[in-house]
Order: sequence, then C-alpha cells, then structure tokens
Amino acid sequence: MKKHVAFLMLTSALLTACSTIDSLRVFDNEEAARLLQQNSTSRPTRQRISINLPDSNAWQRIDLSFGTKGSPIMLVPKQQTYADWNESVRTQSKAYYHFPDITAKDFVAQKIQQAKQECKHVEAQIITANKSYSLYRLNIANCRIVKNQLQIGKAFNGVDAVYVVYYAADLTQISDAEVKRMSGVIAATRLVAKRTT
Repeated sequence: MKKHVAFLMLTSALLTACSTIDSLRVFDNEEAARLLQQNSTSRPTRQRISINLPDSNAWQRIDLSFGTKGSPIMLVPKQQTYADWNESVRTQSKAYYHFPDITAKDFVAQKIQQAKQECKHVEAQIITANKSYSLYRLNIANCRIVKNQLQIGKAFNGVDAVYVVYYAADLTQISDAEVKRMSGVIAATRLVAKRTT
C-alpha cells in the first residue's frame, strides 16, 4: 500500500513538473489563451461586426481575448463590470481555419445544445435563418455557471469565420422596452470588411 501511494505521488510530481500549466491553480481563460498562442499562429480576421448602439458613449468595451488579438469583446454600460452587469453585448467568432465546416446555423444549434447541457431551463427560438445569417433568441435560467438571462443573437457566415454578436439581459433588471430596442439593434447588425491601417 505504501509503495502504491509513493508511486502515485511520484507520478503526480513528474506530471506537474513537465506541464506548462500550474496544476495547483485553477485553469483559467487567460492561461488557455497563452497556451493557444504558443501552439497556434494568430490569424487576423478579415471582417468585423458593425453595430449601431443607442447612446454608444454610455457603453464601455471589455476585451475578453485574454492576451490574444482583440476578440471576443464585451460591451457593458459604463457603471457595470465584466462580473456584475445587467445588460451586455458580446462578440465571438469561429474561424473556418479551425472549424472548416461550421455555419451560422450550426453555431446557433451548438449554442442551444450547450445551454441545454448547462442550464435547467432553456427556451430557444430561431427567428430567422438564411444563407447569410441566423437570428436567434435564447432564454436561460438555473445554469451552472452563468446567471439567468435572455439573449438575442445574430450569427453570420463570414468569408473566413462565423461571426456572432448577442445582447444579453437580466430580465429582473432590464425593462421589456429596452429588450425590444436592443433586439432591433442586434437584428440590424451587419458584417463588414475590416478596415486596413
């Protein structure tokens, strides 16, 4: 028994010593991004999401890329934070380089499936789906990690990736009128060519 315990401790020590990840700390998004940067060439995106926010000065931009190049981002009202928000706008992308067969419709289906695995209550609706984009509504509650929220999102079939933007709202804090207004903003978003500098 003592030999077995000693062997397990030695194996654990060797694995920890060989790993670039500190296995005694929680593996976080920042560490994951650093590892991805080390093991994969960064490819700049060729398009961007154009969104016309009402009172754009009232929103602050939070970079969620954790050291990679500028995507994804989160917008929250200036008095709110990444961890404490009542409403937010977020972006995501899935490059065809890594996901060659992904489409906007597939992305939305994956998002709904993931919500069903993580949350006890999920109401999902595909509002519009065509060859250019998919517009969806997702109401989730009693999730393992994220707070209860309504999401209105739009996924685009871009030239080099599927690009996604979605508005999320805590319905206990945000009025129906604001949700309706922001739903219109998301529906009006467009995918445009990225400006070159």
